[in-house]
Amino acid sequence: MANSEIAIIIVTYNPDWKIIKKNINELGGDCDIYISDNGSKNLNNKIKGKNVSVLENKYNLGIAEAQNIAIKQIKEKSKSEYIFFLDQDSFITLANLKLLLRDLKRIQKKNLVGCLAANPGYLKNKITQKRELISSGMLIPVDSIKKIGLMKSNLFIDMVDYEWCWRATQKGFTLFEDERVTFKHQIGAEKKVLNKQVIAPFRLYYVFRNTLYLVNTVEYKSLKKEWMVRLYKQFIFNTLFCSEKKKRISFIYRGIKDAKRKKLGKLSL
Repeated sequence: MANSEIAIIIVTYNPDWKIIKKNINELGGDCDIYISDNGSKNLNNKIKGKNVSVLENKYNLGIAEAQNIAIKQIKEKSKSEYIFFLDQDSFITLANLKLLLRDLKRIQKKNLVGCLAANPGYLKNKITQKRELISSGMLIPVDSIKKIGLMKSNLFIDMVDYEWCWRATQKGFTLFEDERVTFKHQIGAEKKVLNKQVIAPFRLYYVFRNTLYLVNTVEYKSLKKEWMVRLYKQFIFNTLFCSEKKKRISFIYRGIKDAKRKKLGKLSL
């Protein structure tokens, strides 16, 4: 353990363990895999492997803190030079991960790179600079994390990856999406309306709270106008076209209220 060039972090919370095993079978021979489990009721104690480490968090600490726990383990005990983030419902082939690593090493020769992310969409033959990226599919040099910092655990979930990207950009790092490399990714739910992903109502609390909190800080105030428009569109979509409208409005209202109070952390239901 702890000798692979790439360390993979998968945060789990009551996942489909078949997908986790599929990733372990595909990647475990070449990479160290850290499963940071947030108190899953269905924790599979049979998840084992020479290069697999299961970090059992007693409670749901949120994606940011679970990622941080694994990152700290890697920094303290591992010789891995890169960290790859993968969601519990995502899958990447070893060939694609190796291609992503080769591309990142090539880019590093010319740029101060925060991360290079695989593309969850369709394959294209180009690499594009981005301002923000979702965490699943990110390949990050360990040295970049040391300079940019850990994830903000008080955000709990949603906007965690974007905030890290914004912070990286402010510190002079560049972020790229590798459209030559693809992987299978699912954003929480499979349901779509108007060809847009529908998230669970409670997630709207975190989306609105965290976004409003962040764009009202000195660091990210320049992004406020753009993200207020995004939130407005999110509000219209969720309250006019999605089911459970009253519940969605309630979570949005609580998110706005707590953002004004600067109350972060896990939502108390």
